[in-house]
Amino acid sequence: MKNNKKVLIVGINGFLGKELAGFLEGKSVEVFGTTHTSNVSKNIFQFKVGDAINSKILLNDFSSVVYLSHNATLESEKLINWYKKTFITFKELEVRQIYISSYSAHEHAISDYGKSKYQIEKFFLENNEYSISPGLIIGKGGIFNKIARFVDKSPIIVVPVSSKENLIPIVSIDKACSVIFDVIQDNFISKNYNIYSHMIKLEDLIKALIQINSKKKYLLKINGYFILYVMKIIESIGVKLPVSSDNLSGFIANQKYSVKSDIVEFGDDYSLDLIIKKAI
Repeated sequence: MKNNKKVLIVGINGFLGKELAGFLEGKSVEVFGTTHTSNVSKNIFQFKVGDAINSKILLNDFSSVVYLSHNATLESEKLINWYKKTFITFKELEVRQIYISSYSAHEHAISDYGKSKYQIEKFFLENNEYSISPGLIIGKGGIFNKIARFVDKSPIIVVPVSSKENLIPIVSIDKACSVIFDVIQDNFISKNYNIYSHMIKLEDLIKALIQINSKKKYLLKINGYFILYVMKIIESIGVKLPVSSDNLSGFIANQKYSVKSDIVEFGDDYSLDLIIKKAI
């Protein structure tokens, strides 16, 4: 492994990208990043998934590359092939590569997102690089932030229920960044990590948000498959929803799938109450 501390974050302007950049800089890591917008600077390159890597990026002697981007507008095959081609380019430069996958990515995945993530994850692992699959990341952004804002604004909260367990894995943003940093720094024998600290019902997560919110709310539990059916109808007429039917179908499927968390290898996370309170 290279001794320098120069890390490239592909997709630095997203929720996890911004948090990770700040975390790494606090650990004296020199952080570079890519964004699909024109918001570039000395260490930020305009670049999106699907683009060929330009020389400005390759001229930097990075020790690690962390991939956070997922381009849903690309066909799955093109997306996977882009990752393979980009992976090979950095592999030839002897750069450590870390793919941030998802709890949705597994052999039983039914969503397009989960299927493509799983294929990319497999490729990284087969070629002796790293894959980290976090559960729902709890912080001031991402899907959790959308849920929290919805709970704050809506007097009636619809909860999709698809199974008796209805459990989702969660991990704090601090712990997610800490695990990525540890993988950047250390030569672990294992290459694949599933990270979550708690399993919680979506209903209980929303109840916790309501309690913190301190406003009168009403919970309405509806069969998840019925909600999925309605969402697909709405999308078919061209309406873009905050959370897509593909997201929900993956969420429903994940209730029937579970993997062991590897978070104990990286130390304990916060208590469940503190994780949620820190994110509000």
